[in-house]
Amino acid sequence: MRLFRQLALFKQTMQAEGLSKFQFVLRTMMLLLSICLMSFTFMSSSGSRGLLLLSFISYTNVAFVVVATINLFCSCITEEKEGDTLGLLLMTGLSPFGLILGKSLSRLYIVLQLFILQLPLVVLAITQGGVSQSQVLALVVFCLSLIVCLSQIGLLFSVLCSRTSSATLMTISTCVLFYILSFERSADPWTWWTAIFTTNYAAGIFGVPIIAMLLLGVVFFLISIICFSLKEYSVISQVAEIRSTRINHFRFGPRAISEKDFHFYVGGTKLFVAKFIFGFCLFVFLLFSKLESILPFCALLWLWSEGLFYSQTIFAWELKAGTMQPLGVLPMGLRKIVLQKMMVCLGSLLPAILFSVASFELYRNTEGGSWGFFFILYMVWISHILLSTLCSISFKKMTLVATLIAIILFSILYLFCPLLWLLFLPTIVLLAVHIMEKLQAELGA
Repeated sequence: MRLFRQLALFKQTMQAEGLSKFQFVLRTMMLLLSICLMSFTFMSSSGSRGLLLLSFISYTNVAFVVVATINLFCSCITEEKEGDTLGLLLMTGLSPFGLILGKSLSRLYIVLQLFILQLPLVVLAITQGGVSQSQVLALVVFCLSLIVCLSQIGLLFSVLCSRTSSATLMTISTCVLFYILSFERSADPWTWWTAIFTTNYAAGIFGVPIIAMLLLGVVFFLISIICFSLKEYSVISQVAEIRSTRINHFRFGPRAISEKDFHFYVGGTKLFVAKFIFGFCLFVFLLFSKLESILPFCALLWLWSEGLFYSQTIFAWELKAGTMQPLGVLPMGLRKIVLQKMMVCLGSLLPAILFSVASFELYRNTEGGSWGFFFILYMVWISHILLSTLCSISFKKMTLVATLIAIILFSILYLFCPLLWLLFLPTIVLLAVHIMEKLQAELGA
């Protein structure tokens, strides 16, 4: 009976998730993506279709496992801190083990749902030839061990940090650090993962990287329970510290929303200057290191990642904090509110835009090419940003996963149907109009 009491939070969360329409929509989008990958494989003229299908599904699974796990578990405890509801959970009488287990198991179940949804396609790869049963089992075991390891790292930093953004940054930094420290090739999980797709794979199902990730998951889970036990009485004061941000130093003018977002959302002048310095140093370093060929890739990565971050949070944070409806009371229309927020985001993206322009110009002068291709890339980037903004308003949970699925489906649709490029600009306009309608509905709710 004591064990069932510890799982009470998990049971309550599962009942709430079972009634959520978002889980059905997310699984449907994942299924459509799987069908697109399978169709692309069958249209391929490669002799080893099974290995091609397995590699496509593997890359998709690993990408979504990493994004979904970090997105879910980094907010496992921090969302309670930010919502001032952690004190209510502490009053339920559940032990730290029961709270951590209930919060983590419910989110682990969501990630496993997305992973299990593609297992039939993984098994189908065997029937297409070129894939052995040991390769499929090795891939499944690798993905499961990766889920366990990443989820517990995110859970630990969710306990230690006060904000979800800080927990996400620390989790990504820790994963990068572990990858850098894995000097021995036999202990490198990514080398183990890529070796699965070799034709004569004979490394077995379990290995040093698999065991290491499972052990790390168990260790981080135990550390999370210990840290939560030590901090459960002081964490409420941390929430109060978050809410005590002083804003009386600023006297906002006619562009109050822009000035507020600039100081408290995009980091202010210091972060803006720091991004300029970072872009200049990165450009000079790659130029003098004879690595100018990867400058366009770095530029696209910076532009896409920062743009997706702003589009995911610029309106979602207002909705989450319940400050969207008070914005509708201000003596300005919805268009002016959206325009001021867009100007802040574009201004904060100026270092990334200038870095991308300089990188593309250098690449065009050395390798050749035209600005028409880069203009198309910028237009695709704008469509992805609008799609990300729409997903952040439409979905309340796992918006990053839903955004990633929607962007991939959108890109595949335009890749295999060139005639749709004639409707590209109208599609962007329709996305912008739909965003305005969604925001108008939120203001009037």
